[in-house]
Amino acid sequence: MKRRTWHPDDLQNELDQNGRIDRVSFDERTLVGIDFSGKTLYGCSFSGTVLRECTFTETVLSLCFFDFAELDRITFEHSRIRSSTISCATLKQCRFFDATLMHVSFNGSLIRDSVIQSSDLLACRFVNATLRDVVIADCNVKGSDFRDSERMNVRYSQCNLSEASGIRGSRVRSLF
Repeated sequence: MKRRTWHPDDLQNELDQNGRIDRVSFDERTLVGIDFSGKTLYGCSFSGTVLRECTFTETVLSLCFFDFAELDRITFEHSRIRSSTISCATLKQCRFFDATLMHVSFNGSLIRDSVIQSSDLLACRFVNATLRDVVIADCNVKGSDFRDSERMNVRYSQCNLSEASGIRGSRVRSLF
């Protein structure tokens, strides 16, 4: 199906009226302060998009694409992200709290000054990602892949690291 494109000024109004957003392209836009809370986004694309201070509380994202996007001060609380791509993206000062991420690719992304807390990162991929000043606390990272990632000042606290690969890889400069 063809993707629809919305002007950012009309986006919040449209989100307020619809609970489910299917196959919408937000590509190459700048979105500031948009509240996606309580919505279901399916097959949406945010490729190359700049998102600042947006909120995804109790949001369901499935088959969404954030490749080459910039996520700045984004909050994902009580959200579910499944089979989505956040590859080659930059995430700074983002917060994932009580979120469930399943089969999400962060391959090649830069994640810095961020917190992932009380969340499930199930079978997620962080291959060739760079994590700087990141706290991963009280999380289940079972089956996630951190091979060839660079981690500087990453703190894992009370995490289930079983079956995760590459946690203690060769380019790790982390606090354990």
